[in-house]
Order: sequence, then C-alpha cells, then structure tokens
Amino acid sequence: MGKTHDDGRLAGLFAAPVGQAVARAGGGPAVTAAETAAETTAAERGAANDGAAAPVPLRPLEGVTVLSLAPNLPGPWAAWRLRQWGAHVIKVESPGGDMMSRMSTLIYERFSAEVEIVEVNLKNKTGRAQLAKLADQAEILVTSMRPSAAERLGLPELADRMSLAWVEVVGSEEDPEDPGHDLTYQAANGTIAAGGPEAPRLPAVLLADVMGGERAAGQALAALLQRRANVAGGHGGAVRVKVSLEQAVRDAAVTTDLTHAEAILGGTLPEYGIYRCADGYVALAALEPHFRERMETLLGTSAEELAAVFAEQPAEHWVTFAKEHDLPIVPVT
Repeated sequence: MGKTHDDGRLAGLFAAPVGQAVARAGGGPAVTAAETAAETTAAERGAANDGAAAPVPLRPLEGVTVLSLAPNLPGPWAAWRLRQWGAHVIKVESPGGDMMSRMSTLIYERFSAEVEIVEVNLKNKTGRAQLAKLADQAEILVTSMRPSAAERLGLPELADRMSLAWVEVVGSEEDPEDPGHDLTYQAANGTIAAGGPEAPRLPAVLLADVMGGERAAGQALAALLQRRANVAGGHGGAVRVKVSLEQAVRDAAVTTDLTHAEAILGGTLPEYGIYRCADGYVALAALEPHFRERMETLLGTSAEELAAVFAEQPAEHWVTFAKEHDLPIVPVT
C-alpha cells in the first residue's frame, strides 16, 4: 500500500530528508540517513557513558525558608519544587486540615514529605500573631486565596513589614475574585478533549494546577532574587507576583494548534498515533526522519498497515521490539 500522508508536511521541521542515502567511505554500499543516525546515536551514548559523573542535585535554596498558606494542589506543588531546590518549607494548615488530605492521600503525602506543617487558626488574633512569628523566619511567602481573603488576614501589611517575596496563586488575573478550579479554566480555554461526537471528558491531568504550581515556583525564585537586590540596596517592602491558573492554561492551549483534529499531530500522520494491540493500545511517535524510515521498513507505511501489524502482538512484545530497534513505542497505560 502507498503512503497516505504527505512527507512534505514534516520536511521543514527536520534537517535530514527522509530516506537520503549517503555514500560509505571507501566506496562501499550507500548508507541511509536512518542508519547513520542510529550509528551516531549509539556512538554518542557510548561516549557519554564512559566515565560520566553522576549528576549532582541542584539545591540553590539551601538556607531559604518558604512559608506556605496554600492548600490543595498548585501551592503545595510549588512548595514541593522549592523544597527540591533545597528550601525549608513551613506549611500553615487550618484546624480542619488541607482538603487534599481527604481527596487523595497519595498526593497529600507526596507534597507534605519533609514539610513542616503547623496548625494555625488564622481567624483569631492569636493565630495571626503566630503567623507573624512564622513569617519572620521566611523569605518567600506562597498563598492561594482570593485577594479579599488575603486582605482580611492582613497579608499585604505583613509581607511589606517582613519584606517577603510573595507569590500569590490566583484563578484569573483579570478577575481574581471569581470562583474557579482547574476544570473551569481548562473548559474555557480549549484543553478538554471533546472525544469526537461524544460529550467532553473530564481531564486526566490537572493542567492548570500543575502548570500553575511550576510557574509559581519559578516566580518565587525571581521574586527572591529581586527581594535580595532590594534589601541590599536599602529598599524594603514586599516583592509581589501573581500567578494565574487560567493564564497558565491559556499559554499551554497554544499547543492545540498542533493537536486539533486537522492539525499535524491531531491524527493525520500514521507515524504519530495510538494503535490497538492484542491486549490494549500502544502509542507510536516516529516523527523524526530516521525513526519514520525505520518504522516504514520494519512495520509499514500507512495507518492501515500499522494498525494490522500492531494488532497481532501484545503490548509487552512492542516494548521489547521498541528497545531492540530504537523506536518510540510505548503502551498506553
């Protein structure tokens, strides 16, 4: 069967044309670009493994204390990332605890590991006095609440007095008082798969929360650097940055230009798709010319050919096959 896709659609993305033959040194038979790439990759791997030192964990925040008033997922995710970079994290929880502890023990325990958790009732003066003592130990403050709630707790004045690097995780930067969650931000920005004629499905990944958490960690580093520069220059006051969960999804949604139904990664390329195998499904992503050429030689060229081949064997077979032939094929779990 002939190819069902236009090779030219990907030609501009990669330097090496599909199937180009290169003459071997000494006048031997020609070697294809795929073979050359495979040999080069193997050589590079061998060189990298010879005497390579183990990577050293980056801990630039050793000695930095982070105070987190952020429950659920985005704030704890940011604090977890900052802790990975060496920071000491103090998390303030209300007497009722973090709702995440009741929603998912796995997630709560993962993001609470090595975190100092302090129960504080911020609704009374004693609790707010306790919060001020904790803030006196910190350089970074992470919150996840509406601005009106932060005002009621006196956080702007506290952050200014302590010259804190304050990362405020909010839903919408334009309307931060509006209620919302990951689902509503994804629904409003086109990142929920419609599933063809079926009703839209709930997202498998909490994209707004995860991206917002990562963005908050990065903004915390930037705010910390600015805070230290301000203090060194004799300037006090808080360094405040807002991280919008909706904006995080909005930024990620630009990639749907590649993945919508008619787009290049939306199912139009045989070499980039999901196929049924004997006991489930496998994902194939042979985009680069050397991968695609190897795929066409070993498995087939059209979507129909690939579907027939993959259906013959279980996922475990294809995992082994992928390792043996250096192809990007994995089971869908």
